[in-house]
Amino acid sequence: MTLFMPPFETKLSSKGQVVIPREIREKSNLSKGQVFRIEATSAGILLRPVTQKKAGLRLEDLQGFFKYTGEPVSDEELFQPVDYSKNWNRKAGK
Repeated sequence: MTLFMPPFETKLSSKGQVVIPREIREKSNLSKGQVFRIEATSAGILLRPVTQKKAGLRLEDLQGFFKYTGEPVSDEELFQPVDYSKNWNRKAGK
């Protein structure tokens, strides 16, 4: 993503925090809790948002993502191994 915006000035707080101006946050779709990778380069300090994929998702983050509308399944049934051999034989023309 390339943003063409005029430069902004911001201050470093006593806690080492830097405020990213609202205009940049909105155009970059940044929100509270965003994780960043920070690098010191020969040109200065580079701050890059880390995508969710790189940051890693927890199982709790996916809760409710897939909706199951069938009958309840017991833990025993849910954790049974899946036998894919039927599908392999069908694809091989057997």
